[in-house]
Amino acid sequence: MNPEGKYANVKNLTMSERRFKTTCFHDCWDACGMIATVRDGRLLKLEGDPDHPYTRGFLCGKMQHYGRWQHSTERLLHPLLRNGEGWQPISWDAALDLCVSKFRETIREYGPLAILYELGAGNFGMLRMMGRRFFQLLGGVTTTSGSLCDAAGETAQEEAFGACLTHDPRDVENSRCVVLWGRNVVTTHIHFLPFVKAARKQGAPLVVVDPLPTPTAKMADLWIQPRPGTDLYLAMAVGKILQEEGWVDEIFLRDHTEGWAVYRVILERHSLEDLGRLCDVPLARIRRMSEMYARTKPASIWTGMGMQHYRWGRETHRCVSALGAMTGNLGVAGGGVSFDHPSASSFDKKVFERGIPPASRSRAIPKPIFGEALAALDDPPARVAWFQGSNLVNQSQDTEGILKALSQVPFKVALEIYLTDTAKACDLVLPVSAFLEREDVRGSYGDRTVGYMPKVLEPMGEARSDLDIYQALAERLGFGRQMAGDAEGWIRKLARPLEEQGIPLHALREKAHAVSPLLPEVPFAGGRFATPSGRYHFLALLRLPEESEVAAGFSLRNQESGGNLFLITPKGKPFQKSIILEEEDLGMPKAILHPQAVKGLRDGEEVDLVSSVGRLRVRVVLDVRMRPDTVWVDEGGHYGRGAGVNALAPSVLSWDGGGACFYETRVRLEKT
Repeated sequence: MNPEGKYANVKNLTMSERRFKTTCFHDCWDACGMIATVRDGRLLKLEGDPDHPYTRGFLCGKMQHYGRWQHSTERLLHPLLRNGEGWQPISWDAALDLCVSKFRETIREYGPLAILYELGAGNFGMLRMMGRRFFQLLGGVTTTSGSLCDAAGETAQEEAFGACLTHDPRDVENSRCVVLWGRNVVTTHIHFLPFVKAARKQGAPLVVVDPLPTPTAKMADLWIQPRPGTDLYLAMAVGKILQEEGWVDEIFLRDHTEGWAVYRVILERHSLEDLGRLCDVPLARIRRMSEMYARTKPASIWTGMGMQHYRWGRETHRCVSALGAMTGNLGVAGGGVSFDHPSASSFDKKVFERGIPPASRSRAIPKPIFGEALAALDDPPARVAWFQGSNLVNQSQDTEGILKALSQVPFKVALEIYLTDTAKACDLVLPVSAFLEREDVRGSYGDRTVGYMPKVLEPMGEARSDLDIYQALAERLGFGRQMAGDAEGWIRKLARPLEEQGIPLHALREKAHAVSPLLPEVPFAGGRFATPSGRYHFLALLRLPEESEVAAGFSLRNQESGGNLFLITPKGKPFQKSIILEEEDLGMPKAILHPQAVKGLRDGEEVDLVSSVGRLRVRVVLDVRMRPDTVWVDEGGHYGRGAGVNALAPSVLSWDGGGACFYETRVRLEKT
């Protein structure tokens, strides 16, 4: 028990009402600190932890309502096997024996690469990665690569800085100008918002770059609304103005960067007029943005996920980060060009690989084009597909293409809490425990705080933790000893880097959070970067989409649909992706458009959005602040309930990093 005696982060769950400090499990920038109140084996409420150094005591609506999820009738309570009449409950022994039988049969006839393992981010606890160890011990199976979120951006940051690191969000209070580039903090990074507001109260102007009229854009002192997919040209235009006006830091460029001369030539090849035309932003506004950023130091840029959801996502991030280098705003408090840092940075992920010899063969298929890549697998084809915490059918591109490819895989398993679109496409579903029903730890990709997640409830029904499931399978397959150990033992191994820095596990358990000393508050302080030369690297070769593609909607596949509207699908505020109870479902998705986007549109009208790969019924919401060439539909929802806007996105992969290109989707409206 902690010194104040208020919280009981211990294993004994027998008292009638207790309060436990814990950490949110969601794939989110914030990784909130929370307090769970439990009575007689049920969750009464979740509250924000006022002692958490970053989230400071308040929760988003998603977690305020989590109690309904915890005890929902939609929770999976028993293993389910599909038969000709639907789903039937089976025992755990029968389910595990069936999996082992399929594994052995597949490996005997085709080899381990015929087994496909996909690990998602349905739970951000570190122990979910035990699945990686299990499948490596099984012989090295086919896995997935790339990312639906951050791959292209992280690749760009690693190339430019030598590592992908973000400034501590609290450091924004030291900024004298704040640029939020494609980051809608009001919706997706709400605990960052108070620090941004504090910077504004101290006189820092706020610049927001976003094609959508988001709640964050409404706050801005200057809102830049580029054509979707053209942030690259906007960044180049700002860089060109910095150069022409003499607003560059020549000393920083000389002492802390390399490749500036080459990048300067790249900028000189393009006229400011052409760049402004391509991004469709008036030059006067670009000049104002450039002056606000360059003439007030320190200035910070905070980039979001959307700007890298194009094939040229890496190039876009490189051109944006170049602005920080040109102005000397890197490695200083209140400065930086911050994206994220890997959430597991403070933990030793190598524990999942130790003692396992490398597989003789390995292969991976890209998550963003999963259906296309799965259908093309040969030598061997996939005979078993295993999904852990992954709703890839719903979250990746081209839903129908994924479902078609999966229909050709003889045996498919999902480890899930409820019947997602992906679980419904499987043959066997194994119920897993929720985050309050197992012990774990997690990091954050938007902050330096790591969190502890105690077990405060018993699993509902027959649900088991991922760790328990993999250990039971390993025992049956003959390598149980290499998977043995309770959750605490594996957490201790994972948290050893923190212990070496003076944060033992008992201290993390007591407070349920700790600011990681393994992540710097100000990355690359003093202009010392993690590149081999110790200098920031400017882009040496710039690949650009063809101008004709910008006008036509980027992807040649999209042109086949005749669509003339850019489809932008950001995260919504009420729910996390597809985690929506049926009783709380919002129904038909909303499509926000400018009144001039399509002639004769009426507010509230129901229409079909049609792309080259899918069709979605939506309800029109008219907004004069929208660009006339853009439609906004929040991601998330259930495809089986008529939502799941990713079904409209064709399979497009970024040039670098293996990232999804959701925002290259073009659509048309059909009135029926």
